[in-house]
Amino acid sequence: MKIKKNNRLLRKKVRVQTGATWHIYVLLALVFFSVGSGLGYKVFEGGRATEFFLKIRQLNEVKKIAEQELQKTRLELEFAKISLEKISNDNKSLKEENNKLQEDVLFYEKIVGKRK
Repeated sequence: MKIKKNNRLLRKKVRVQTGATWHIYVLLALVFFSVGSGLGYKVFEGGRATEFFLKIRQLNEVKKIAEQELQKTRLELEFAKISLEKISNDNKSLKEENNKLQEDVLFYEKIVGKRK
């Protein structure tokens, strides 16, 4: 009696089994892809999350434009304030000069007398 040994590992030639299992793998890949896409669609509420992110981006752009406009307005107000202060100082100095001139006129009128 001869005992048969399992010579699968000891063979000189490698025995490779090729079967038609590739189509099963492709089918499984398609199933997993569709399930993943469906879950992603469900999780992101059918694209509403994308709309939400786009709305956030749009609002950020509007915010930047509004900040630029605000900065321009602040600069204009600062220039207006500076010019108003300068005009106020000029007005004050002119009033002081006018008062001095009126005093001088009154003094000379007292000395010379009023003209008719």
